[in-house]
Amino acid sequence: MAKKSPFDGPMLNNSVFDRAKMVNSSFNGVDLSDSFFFAVLTNVKFNDCKMNNVEYDDVNMSGSTFNNINLANTIFSNINMENVEISDANIKGMKVNGIFLTDLLENYQS
Repeated sequence: MAKKSPFDGPMLNNSVFDRAKMVNSSFNGVDLSDSFFFAVLTNVKFNDCKMNNVEYDDVNMSGSTFNNINLANTIFSNINMENVEISDANIKGMKVNGIFLTDLLENYQS
């Protein structure tokens, strides 16, 4: 018989977890709206997550993989994108340093 989770359905609004070790934890159907994380998230997987209006500041995501991601109307500033590869992307309206990427590619190809 599977062990029942003590966190199946609890209301933990306004909870604070300091120095908690949650290695190999799983969060399924968890609402983390308006939450703040100062955490180590190495080898973490986010699947089918609603992360609208999320703010990332001073975050190291090197070596990460993004697949099937909606970044419409997102702003990236002061970003290190060294050796980043983008493929199979809808770049309509995307700007790099204020210039439409489609225009840059068109000029490059001619």
